[in-house]
Amino acid sequence: VKHLLPRTLKRVVVIGGGPTGLFCADRLRHHFEVTVVDSKDYFEFTPSVLRAVVDPSHLARITFDYRDVLEGELGVEFVPGEATCVDVSPGTSASSAGRGAVTVASAWGPGKLHFDVVVGAGLVGVELAAELAHFFPRLRVTLVDGAPDVLPQLGEGAREYARQWLQERNVALRLGKPFAPEFVGADQVVLSCVGARPRAAGLLADASAIKANGRIRVNRHMQVLSRGESETGLASCSAEPLLGSSVSDPSGVASSSIVVAAASAATRGSGDPGSLEPLGQGRVFAVGDAAAVEGVPTAQIIFHGEEMAAVAVANIEAAEGVISPLALTQARREMEPQQP
Repeated sequence: VKHLLPRTLKRVVVIGGGPTGLFCADRLRHHFEVTVVDSKDYFEFTPSVLRAVVDPSHLARITFDYRDVLEGELGVEFVPGEATCVDVSPGTSASSAGRGAVTVASAWGPGKLHFDVVVGAGLVGVELAAELAHFFPRLRVTLVDGAPDVLPQLGEGAREYARQWLQERNVALRLGKPFAPEFVGADQVVLSCVGARPRAAGLLADASAIKANGRIRVNRHMQVLSRGESETGLASCSAEPLLGSSVSDPSGVASSSIVVAAASAATRGSGDPGSLEPLGQGRVFAVGDAAAVEGVPTAQIIFHGEEMAAVAVANIEAAEGVISPLALTQARREMEPQQP
């Protein structure tokens, strides 16, 4: 059974098929016609992709074909392509993109010995250095970062554990000085694990919805914010409850389509606007590391993405007056102990 409840005639377009995008699609498919747009035709569990760098066979365990799962199992339409623009006017355009593939040839096979330089001692850099040191103990790995210690965003206990683990496996730590490319030797391979850059420039037609760092502005409902005037007569939330709560007054919302941006897709903005209001009267949402919640200091990482997606889904369901399948399941569980 692909759908638990009768659907409305309204469509939700989810841009990005990562963990947060799939969460939204799976939850909303029971009530809406859902379309997922992604530039790749397969899902990739990114947190585990570093293992595939050193063990190519691992890739098959962390990927699946979107069309097989979304259309074959969930009843969700999949459109392979890159979303080029999200506008508040009816319709969303996507430019078709061809199928692509990336082949990675391992340079760390038996008998090969060279120096490997990993730039960036944050979460990704430390994990990659550890994978290389574990699977290729003869490889000489150097971890470089301008920070004085590894994993600067974590507590002292985690930093000490990681530092000791790396040093016990002969990973050289060059910390406290920025990386200088001119000191890289001819026999060294540089793997950069520094920073994150939002992509899909120009995705939103209203540039005021984009912060200077490239992330999409959202309120605590996960609705995209902009300084522009609303172009439709659709009602939006007037109150702004705490993160995790739902839209308080969904009456009057009668949009024909809803857009959820759930990928690292944004463009550069021109600074912080003064007066902000929901874009498209609240029909456009953004979640995951693409989004920055106004007034809530969230890092550009995926760990809180599912909670952001849950907030967006709850608000869409509340605005459209539908009951979440999860709510029905919870109600049934509460009634079961009362049954004779």
